[in-house]
Amino acid sequence: LIAINPDVIGYLKVNNTNIDYPVVIAEDNKYYLNRNLYQEEDENGWIFMDFRNSDKHLNDNTIIYGHNMYYSGVMFGTLHKALNASWYKNPDNLQIQFDTMYESMKWQIYSIYTIAKTTDYLKVSFETAEEKLTYIDMTRNRSIHNFEIDVTENDKILTLSTCTGDNSRLVIHAKLI
Repeated sequence: LIAINPDVIGYLKVNNTNIDYPVVIAEDNKYYLNRNLYQEEDENGWIFMDFRNSDKHLNDNTIIYGHNMYYSGVMFGTLHKALNASWYKNPDNLQIQFDTMYESMKWQIYSIYTIAKTTDYLKVSFETAEEKLTYIDMTRNRSIHNFEIDVTENDKILTLSTCTGDNSRLVIHAKLI
């Protein structure tokens, strides 16, 4: 994959969705909105990590974006399945596989929600433990279901974010296990 695109930094798989893609990173969060893995113009874009994140040393919160191409099911087009009780009540679906070149990682979902367009969940690092705990409480309280997963200020978080319309977002948070 690196031979195809040196921006590849990892691989993301979400069970019982079509999400099974290499993850790229660029110098900003706009480049891969309209480019594919081959860096060609493509309205589907690609799955990409927030440019503020590091693949070598995980930040407090690693953010991955993708377009919600629901009509074709590509990119994050099937992430909406996570909103269905039949999906999130299946324990197999609650673990996300996200690997970098440096580590193979499993993440446990602790929050799923939709929200009006905001940036308050898009923090990659926190100044204090209290700030991170406030963030965790905020994201947990928004969840459509109580997953009863303990998340502390010492946990690394993975955030998946996609549009659900012009002014709303579907967000999933998981902790590294």
